[in-house]
Amino acid sequence: MDKEQVEKLRKICRNISVLYVEDDKNISDQLEKLLKKLFIKVDVEKNGFLGLRNYKENRQDIVITDISMPSMDGIEMAKRIKKINEEQIIIVTSAHNDIEYLMQLIEIGVDRFILKPIDINVFMPSITKMAISIYRERQEIFLEKQIKQQHELQLKIMNNMLIPIALIENGRFKYTNMIFNKYFLSKNSCKIEEFVLGHIFKNEKLIIMNNDTLINYLIQNNGLYSINEVGSQIFKKYKINIIKLEEENSYLLNFLNIDSLNMEFKKLKLENNYFPTREDFIHKIAGILSNSKQEYHIFCVGLRNINNFISKYGSGKINAIYSELNKSLKKDLRNEIESGVADIYIFDRNRYIILVNENYKDEIKIKLDNFGNNYSYSFGSTQAFFLAIISEKLDQNTSFNQVMENTESMLYLFD
Repeated sequence: MDKEQVEKLRKICRNISVLYVEDDKNISDQLEKLLKKLFIKVDVEKNGFLGLRNYKENRQDIVITDISMPSMDGIEMAKRIKKINEEQIIIVTSAHNDIEYLMQLIEIGVDRFILKPIDINVFMPSITKMAISIYRERQEIFLEKQIKQQHELQLKIMNNMLIPIALIENGRFKYTNMIFNKYFLSKNSCKIEEFVLGHIFKNEKLIIMNNDTLINYLIQNNGLYSINEVGSQIFKKYKINIIKLEEENSYLLNFLNIDSLNMEFKKLKLENNYFPTREDFIHKIAGILSNSKQEYHIFCVGLRNINNFISKYGSGKINAIYSELNKSLKKDLRNEIESGVADIYIFDRNRYIILVNENYKDEIKIKLDNFGNNYSYSFGSTQAFFLAIISEKLDQNTSFNQVMENTESMLYLFD
């Protein structure tokens, strides 16, 4: 791993903590020095007893331990740590490749066993994979929290939307809100108490029903209905929700315009901040590996030198910068997306996967290389959107887990 890759990995590892337990001071000093090149928070202890005490106080993300140590060996410490947190990541190092040790470690649920003397070419890929996994899980939790907050906000907005509402008791309208009156009652309509609900429907069968009969029909036939709004010659699709109230023969009706809702959802999908997510990519890859004969190329893309944008515009503009980047990516690749030769997935802020038909990879590569020449962010001054790009052909002869591991390793090792 070169100096540049170490620096990129260090950014990922800055909030990941490590506990290293080793009684041999020479080995401990050497590996501690290496670990501190990657991780800011590294605690070192010389035996399992001290290691367990440290873990109880700090709950590190990764535990690395020797086996043979005084006071308490690494196996016993690992057992006790797993009792505290069965999901804890533990790497065991040992000079003894004893089958009895290995069986115990498997039973405990240790994540990795590395023989001493430690081969850096074995150790570094293992620690890198675990760090990226922890980082990705945290980002997913962060994104899920954001999505949940957005969903709750959408629900709150939906719950306060001005939609037609009516209260019917014993077959007679007792209350209608202003939106119901606007959409369904003309100026020449009868008194609200005498209003016949069936008159707004297109279906002749429903037009002739009295209110009680129609409500029972709607309850039993929960579907979409064509309804005519006042002043319009066009029938629109409505979903009618009926709530039976505690009072006998009392119902609360609300009318959801599906045509309008579909239009809003289409607008949302065309919004510049919308992309399919990691979950969608997983389903896509699973489908490709199971039965697709088409060859694909994977591009991992992100905005290069994001710190320059922050220095120039301030951290308060970061969301606006990412929003403009999303808009520009969708605009530049709109034709490819609509024709089905490319799909963009967002894994994290400034982390995109572009899955491309292999026959179009060169065209996409040219577009991405020239992206900064065509798109930029402007707020007083202008900064070009030059992209960091890593790509490889999707190997359809490998396993699903290997594809995801390779993709995520590429994705999180560029600026």
